[in-house]
Amino acid sequence: FELLGGVQSLNFNRLGWGDAEARCVAKVLPLCRRLRSLELVSNAIGDDGCVALADALGAFGSLPLLEHLDLSYNRIGDDGIISLANACANGAMAQLVGLSLVGNQIGDAGCTSLANACGMGAMASLKQLILCQDAPALRTACEARDIVFR
Repeated sequence: FELLGGVQSLNFNRLGWGDAEARCVAKVLPLCRRLRSLELVSNAIGDDGCVALADALGAFGSLPLLEHLDLSYNRIGDDGIISLANACANGAMAQLVGLSLVGNQIGDAGCTSLANACGMGAMASLKQLILCQDAPALRTACEARDIVFR
């Protein structure tokens, strides 16, 4: 477990992981105090896995240095994104610079929740949000904070 404390980047891309594996990752994330980048791209993570990750990211003092989070091309829907947005609204991921959520199943409720979190100043360091779908309220919230929205 000591080794995890110094890890700066975790890449779990294209492993076919689902919610069970995301829950396992979530359990060890609080040990990764120096983590700057977390990638879980092109897996099969759904809402349950995203909720577990959001809970871990939202734990007090968890991942204080995290700058990049990429959850692209999974199966995350509104419930998962709402949990992630709520964690951010409560102070999680304050150092996050880039967030990518491309290729998920995020609807209006998830986009609205992210927009509300951005609108209230969550993720204060965020510079780029990649979603690749039409989300006018989220685009407006990003533009108001000079966040690049794609």
